[in-house]
Amino acid sequence: MVKMVTTAPSLLGAACASLALLCGMVASPAQAQDKPGMRQLGDAPGPPIPLHEPARKARQAEQVEDLPSADGRPRTPRKPASPKGAAGPLPSDADLERAVKPPQLLPGGATPSTPAVAAPLPPPAPLPPPEPVPFPSDATLLAQVAYEKEGRKFVGVEWNSGSQFKGTIHYADGGVYDGEARLGLRDGEGEMTYPRGGRYAGGWKGDRWHGYGRAEIPGGAAYEGEYVQGQREGRGAYKFKDGRFYDGDWKAGRMTGFGVMTWPSGDRYEGALRDGVRHGQGTMSWAKGWRYSGDWVRDIRHGRGRMDYSKVESYDGDWRDDRRQGKGTYVWATGERYEGEWHDGQRQGQGRFRFLNGDIYEGGWQLDRRHGEGMLTTAAGKKLSGVWKLDRAVAGPAALYAPAASSAASGGTALRPEQRGKPSR
Repeated sequence: MVKMVTTAPSLLGAACASLALLCGMVASPAQAQDKPGMRQLGDAPGPPIPLHEPARKARQAEQVEDLPSADGRPRTPRKPASPKGAAGPLPSDADLERAVKPPQLLPGGATPSTPAVAAPLPPPAPLPPPEPVPFPSDATLLAQVAYEKEGRKFVGVEWNSGSQFKGTIHYADGGVYDGEARLGLRDGEGEMTYPRGGRYAGGWKGDRWHGYGRAEIPGGAAYEGEYVQGQREGRGAYKFKDGRFYDGDWKAGRMTGFGVMTWPSGDRYEGALRDGVRHGQGTMSWAKGWRYSGDWVRDIRHGRGRMDYSKVESYDGDWRDDRRQGKGTYVWATGERYEGEWHDGQRQGQGRFRFLNGDIYEGGWQLDRRHGEGMLTTAAGKKLSGVWKLDRAVAGPAALYAPAASSAASGGTALRPEQRGKPSR
């Protein structure tokens, strides 16, 4: 404390002298001669010079910082605060760039100001099983085994570090498998006998039917062909319990693609199928001699097609919902012929009919009968107009034509039933 008291006046005087010199309030001896009235250094101190409040506070702060601390160590200088209301120093270009530029992301989600966090290491990957190898011909590479695992009993031989097996597997439900396995699953060639009577012999992969094989299903059904992951896929033949037989393409376990289906009655279909039904272009032949060739949609005739009822009787035209509808031509075995419009399986609209005696009628039709205005051209070439109702001319010159009332004018032989697209049973 004594040191602080004795030192303070000298330090204060020196600070005041320096400040007065900077402010031009105290002059050197040379300057005092040129400017009378100015104090010289070393003269007795005059009255204190009044300062503004901010300057006074700054002076006090400097004086305190000049004093040593209580423990004798020099104080850490502090930067003087900007006066209230002052703008302060202008920011540099680097400061502005840091304020506008977004933080740069580094690996691990870190920024230049924050350290990166190391990602946790993934768990080590399990070792892959040995690759399958063919059955070795060297008996010394085989190991005789007999053990139980997960309710199954294995009796046979193992190789390839025990990952492959060939022999017999007995299941808890009574099923028996005789063939190859890998990693405890049926894999390769083998035959499985199921407890309820079914049987499969062929390729396996991952405990599922895969490749080429034959399956016998209880009740009489059977399939022989290609499998993919337990489903019929590719080419194969299936015998149904009701006696039907299909040979053709399969997709996802359903008849899809091109194939041939036969029925016990003798009916036969050859063409496109989708999801087990006739769909697309195909030909259906009935045992009674009828034959349809054309478009199918969801197992019915729909689109364009030709139906042959015999070698001399047929319909060729449009079909809708398994019935003649649209435009088409029907030819009878007698030689009579109709060309025109159809609706719901009957002649309706405008059409042209050629009679057995050579007469030709052109005009309106309704419910399979001539109806409305029309023109009758006789075999001799004479044209007779008229009005028809229920297949008879009731007005006009055609009403006086005698053959109009004959059986030939009735519209020909009755139409054959359309024979719904379903096969006969």
